[in-house]
Amino acid sequence: EEPKHEQYGSSSLGELGLNYWHAGDPAIWLRGPFLALLTAAPEHGLTFVIKLTNFVTDRYQRGEGETFKISGKKKRWHGDSNVFTWHYDGHLTHGSILQCALMALEKWFYDRIDSGEDITPAVTRIINESKSLALAGLLLTVAKKKPELLIGPLLPLLESWVLVEWDLQLSQQRNLGQRGFGYWGYQS
Repeated sequence: EEPKHEQYGSSSLGELGLNYWHAGDPAIWLRGPFLALLTAAPEHGLTFVIKLTNFVTDRYQRGEGETFKISGKKKRWHGDSNVFTWHYDGHLTHGSILQCALMALEKWFYDRIDSGEDITPAVTRIINESKSLALAGLLLTVAKKKPELLIGPLLPLLESWVLVEWDLQLSQQRNLGQRGFGYWGYQS
C-alpha cells in the first residue's frame, strides 16, 4: 500500500519503524553487515546509514533540534540529547539495528583515518544529507581522533553551545565509566 504519514507518540520499537533484532543486542560495530557494506561500497553504505538514521530520528520526534548555518544556508537537525548519544549505545529502546550501523560507521571512519585516507568527502556528505543529531554526535566523536575536521567541515557544529555541552557530558560519562555498552552485563 502507499506509504502514509503516521503520528508517533513514544519510542517503542514498532513506532520507530524497526523490527526487534535479537542478534544485535548488545549493540557493537561488528554485529550485522554494516561495516562490510561501508567497506565494500562506501557510497551505498553511507546512503544506508544516513537514511536509516534520518528515518528513525523522524519517528522519535523529541526535542527541538538544532539549526546550523552550512554553506550559507540554515539547516535543522532533529533530536535531543538522547539522539545525540545513539552512536554510543545511548538510550533507544530496542534500537540495536541503528546503533550497530552507527557504531560500524564510526569504526569505518577510524579505519580510514588509520590508513591515511581523507574522510572529508564522507563527513561533508553526512553534514549535507543528515537531519539527525545522532550523526552530529558521531561526527564530533570522530573529530576527537582527527581534530582538523573541527576547523573544516565540522566547524558549523561547534557554533552550537548545546552540542558542545552534550559532547562534554558524554565524554565525562565515558571517563567515569558510566553509561555505555547497553546489555553487556547479561552476556557470558
